[in-house]
Amino acid sequence: DEGLKIWLDLLNNPAFPEDRLQREKLGMLPGIRNRNRNISTVASRTFQRLVYGDASPIVAQPTEATINGITRADLVAWHKKYWGANNAILVVTGDFKKAEMLQKLESTFGKWRNAEKAAPPWPKPEQTTKPGVYMVQPQGATPNQGIIQIGHIGLTRDDPDFPAVDLMNYTLGGGSFSSRITKIVRTDNGLAYTANSSVQPQVHYPGTFQAFCQTKNETVVFAAQLMLEEIERMRAGDITDADVKFAKAARLSAFPAMFSNVAGNLRNFASLELEGRPRDFYETYEAQYGRVTLADVKRVAQKYLRPDQLIIMVAGNIEECKAGAGKLLPNQATIDAMAARFGGRTIDGLAKKYGDGTVHTVTLK
Repeated sequence: DEGLKIWLDLLNNPAFPEDRLQREKLGMLPGIRNRNRNISTVASRTFQRLVYGDASPIVAQPTEATINGITRADLVAWHKKYWGANNAILVVTGDFKKAEMLQKLESTFGKWRNAEKAAPPWPKPEQTTKPGVYMVQPQGATPNQGIIQIGHIGLTRDDPDFPAVDLMNYTLGGGSFSSRITKIVRTDNGLAYTANSSVQPQVHYPGTFQAFCQTKNETVVFAAQLMLEEIERMRAGDITDADVKFAKAARLSAFPAMFSNVAGNLRNFASLELEGRPRDFYETYEAQYGRVTLADVKRVAQKYLRPDQLIIMVAGNIEECKAGAGKLLPNQATIDAMAARFGGRTIDGLAKKYGDGTVHTVTLK
């Protein structure tokens, strides 16, 4: 009981001590100063910028100026404006008697004040970047590997088509070593340790679809061609009932693990309330996947894999990644086949096939 009272006092009356604020601000600055030197963070941020646009709050990034400009008065004002019972969800899990716990919570948190305003609405993004090839080079030491991200804006988690899209992507690149992109890029051609595809839905706005690979500069174009070949193959309907059954079994067998511990239970049920989902969401989860058919998967592959929206983003040494595969590499027969299919060994062929023919250079921010 005393712990709940102390907690409520902290929620209602935070001190925001000036020395702690300054310490937190100083701790954030090194990450901001160095974020354009890490190829992984450069790739991730650039792809998000291309999908959602620089003006979207989804891709907003702190700067030294914005961090240094934050004052204690700003924290107090934000807390008063948004932090309160009307904007919060309180979830309790564990071994207790429900009636007793409710009485304790109501006697304590019933005194929690309301915030002045509701949380702001979620953005409604649209992809505005034209399709094509985009390249970005990190600051500092020249990287000897490039990161490829190929994709476009996707769908929301509660879209009725999501289970079918998820099963489609499991076969394409989301099923680890059983997936096509992993097999063709890593297992068959030895180009990368990690190669996959993902559907990353958000609840309140569309997420992204993307294929991913990190490979040495000389094989960036070859790896991108292999991934694009698998995306187009899937979109053409090259998937079997056995593929769908395998993906479905994998997803359904993993479902119980979501509720294997107390923290997971709390997180899962809190998210239902926070995200406005129906209380029976997890009760219907298995049925949502169980009723997906092969025809459904072929339909969503056509609908949600969109060659006319594809952003092909490469982060790395621009000149070396553009040049493509050399004649001394192994797998020359496959390299030649992909070059014939996609307009040559250099990245210019992809720019012509999927964009306006220009390889666009993205400025770091």
